[in-house]
Amino acid sequence: VSEGLTLAADVKTGVSEFVAQTGNWPADLVEAGLGSDAVATDKAGRYVESIAVDTGTITITYGKDANSTINNGTLALRPARNPNNDVVWVCGNADAPAD
Repeated sequence: VSEGLTLAADVKTGVSEFVAQTGNWPADLVEAGLGSDAVATDKAGRYVESIAVDTGTITITYGKDANSTINNGTLALRPARNPNNDVVWVCGNADAPAD
């Protein structure tokens, strides 16, 4: 699981920067700043099949050499804003942080 979170670090930064500049969540990896031809499989590793962005939510898909427990599984990092208008991240099905 940690490889996916590491690979998603620059994507989280890109999402946060896009929101700071536009006030909106990025639609995809391109809007998140990963280049004009970025696709989900560009962000892959030994255990991560792909990383995608959809309206700011980052979805990590595990595969390749991942343990069978998480192989073909996904982990979502959902963006939210706190009262200071900072981007905070909600992992998986967790509740958003309280104000």
